Amino acid sequence: MSVTVRLEHVMQAVNPGIQEPIVNKVSEECLSGKYGKNCAKRCNAHCAGRNNSCSHIDGSCSEGCDPGYQGDTCNKTCGHGSYGFNCSRQCNNHCGGSDKDCDHINGTCKAGCDQGYHGHKCLNKCSNTCVRKDKACERFGGKCIEGCKAGYFGDRCLNNCSRNCAGQNNVCNQETGACNAGCKPGYTGDKCDQKCLSGKYGKNCAKKCNAHCAGRNNSCSHIDGSCSEGCDPGYQGDTCNKTCGHGSYGFNCSRQCNNHCGGSDKDCDHINGTCKAGCDQGYHGHKCLNKCSNTCVRKDKACERFGGKCIEGCKAGYFGDRCLNNCSRNCAGQNNVCNQETGACNAGCKPGYTGDKCDQKCSKGHYGKECAKTCSKHCAGGRRLCHHVTGTCDLGCDPGYRRDLCIQQCLSGKYGKNCAKRCNAHCAGRNNSCSHIDGSCSEGCDPGYQGDTCNKTCGHGSYGFNCSRQCNNHCGGSDKDCDHINGTCKAGCDQGYHGHKCLNKCSNTCVRKDKACERFGGKCIEGCKAGYFGDRCLNNCSRNCAGQNNVCNQETGACNAGCKPGHTGDKCDQKCISGKYGENCSKSCSAHCAGRNNSCSHIDGSCSEGCDPGYTGDTCNKTCDLGSYGSRCSSRCSNHCGGPDNACHHVTGTCKDGCHQGHHGHKCLNKCSNTCVRKDKACERFGGKCIEGCKAGYFGDRCLNNCSRNCAGQNNVCNQETGACDAGCEPGYTGANCEQKCSKGHYGKECAKTCSEHCAGGRRLCHHVTGTCDLGCDPGYRRDLCIQREV
Repeated sequence: MSVTVRLEHVMQAVNPGIQEPIVNKVSEECLSGKYGKNCAKRCNAHCAGRNNSCSHIDGSCSEGCDPGYQGDTCNKTCGHGSYGFNCSRQCNNHCGGSDKDCDHINGTCKAGCDQGYHGHKCLNKCSNTCVRKDKACERFGGKCIEGCKAGYFGDRCLNNCSRNCAGQNNVCNQETGACNAGCKPGYTGDKCDQKCLSGKYGKNCAKKCNAHCAGRNNSCSHIDGSCSEGCDPGYQGDTCNKTCGHGSYGFNCSRQCNNHCGGSDKDCDHINGTCKAGCDQGYHGHKCLNKCSNTCVRKDKACERFGGKCIEGCKAGYFGDRCLNNCSRNCAGQNNVCNQETGACNAGCKPGYTGDKCDQKCSKGHYGKECAKTCSKHCAGGRRLCHHVTGTCDLGCDPGYRRDLCIQQCLSGKYGKNCAKRCNAHCAGRNNSCSHIDGSCSEGCDPGYQGDTCNKTCGHGSYGFNCSRQCNNHCGGSDKDCDHINGTCKAGCDQGYHGHKCLNKCSNTCVRKDKACERFGGKCIEGCKAGYFGDRCLNNCSRNCAGQNNVCNQETGACNAGCKPGHTGDKCDQKCISGKYGENCSKSCSAHCAGRNNSCSHIDGSCSEGCDPGYTGDTCNKTCDLGSYGSRCSSRCSNHCGGPDNACHHVTGTCKDGCHQGHHGHKCLNKCSNTCVRKDKACERFGGKCIEGCKAGYFGDRCLNNCSRNCAGQNNVCNQETGACDAGCEPGYTGANCEQKCSKGHYGKECAKTCSEHCAGGRRLCHHVTGTCDLGCDPGYRRDLCIQREV
């Protein structure tokens, strides 16, 4: 409750909604649901909200009115034709009566509905499944007044009769929906809405499904009895009422009787395919699927039709009625042959087995053929237990023995149980061999060790084989002790000695001999004498070091004063690379040194393989003397070289000043051609060209070419440059040089004449000079040219 506290001492006026004041008392608002003077009035029951609350002063409904009421205090109902919250909704136009009025609260039509409508507010049309649509249904309930159209039922005809009702249009009782003419096949119940029970079908569910329908409970279609899951093996048809046809069987009659069924018709049982007349020869079994065993002696008539028993017995290695049992693999002999009825091994047993069928192993302690062999006495456990076939000891071998039969001793270097232990690595001899039983070293111990198994080192002051050697007296330390194996002094050496065993005196190339070297390394303490280097001064300085005594650095051996000519490197131990020589290898070999890479002496540069042609001297730095050339300057210039001194090139021998008259060529070795017009000044010095031309019958620069013999005129004269015949060609030839014969069919001077048309062969073939027909004349013609008729 909301309370407003006022602090006036006395209220002179009285306000509505406030309880009467009392002097010095606090005033309060009206309780919820009350209003007005002294809160004497109650809020209207149609005020909306919780507890129908209203203004505590004037009673106005603060949250509005309940549906159907209006006004500040909600004391008025909705006006005609309206209803609901705030009277905002209109009565339906299909309300009955002249004024179409409805309830002011919920809109229910007061005078029912216009024809064709129903419902409290007349919102719903009558169902179109009523018989008459205009006056089809009761105003308030919607019930169809004159009943339902065919196929419907119920007060408002909204329910469909079952599609399973028998008769046209599925007619049913309009009140209950029961099918008037009963049910269609496969259905039952008043409304035909239940399928036949499993196993039943048809009209009134009176028929039973065929017992040969496949599936659980032999179920079938509740309507026509067709087997929904097919038929049991051996049956066919929609209702599985027919057996499989001749020669077929099984599910859907899809399988064929075996071709090896006996009898003329090869027929079999329609359900399981069992051959009715047995099997063809060579086969057996219910369906004759099985061939007689290939282990029967004869395959064609090998076995009885129904049992499969081999008629003439078994092949070697098999036994039993149908020869399906293998003789024991333990039977001796080829193919493991056994008695065909009992399976007893005819030739006895393989090693390790006994008994009629050789199915028993040898007794304990025995193995092998006829179990005649005894297990090794070295089998572990002392009971001679071994494998019945091989004789392998079951528990392994006694110490010192190995392999499966335990009759061989351990391999060299092994001993003990299963030969698992190794002889001590310090046992002497090849492979550190020892006793195969207890591991004692049969050949003694390695140097530095002692004891039966060589597991102890030598005592103080001794070392080596059998600990028989003593440590060196020059070992350092007060006890002079050394390594038990190799005698190396443990505390170094006495002064003046070095080495592992202190056997070596310090080098005499050390500066001081008495305290010359370190005890363990032998390094010279105060350095080396001149000409030596290294820790122990045992290395000579290089002979190629420059300076007196070949002095070098005493640690590295590097030459202090550098290298002698021809050498390089810190220790002057490298020759100059090929092509270099002299001090610091700074000089290059002459480019005229002969051989690969112009190599020369790394010291003085002399050419070791001699000089290139045209050069001479140790370093090949001089050319050949005047008048000589070539390799070793051994060739002489030609006497026909021009100039006063017959000079030529020092390498090639080419004459520097040309040639004397009458000679030509680089070395003036060639005489001018004798076909030049003048012999004394006949040709140019360098080319050999005839200066004044050629003698008659020759052409070319050096007049070496003959004019063609086919040139016309005396001496066969031709052009001296081209060789063309100046006076033309001899008869039978053509071309600039007269080298070509006349073409076929022509002959004579300038090839102007034509071979006779009477040449034999019809192709006018004749000699290119004379015109004589090659094949003679046609009949009736004579002479060489075949142009005269025979008389």
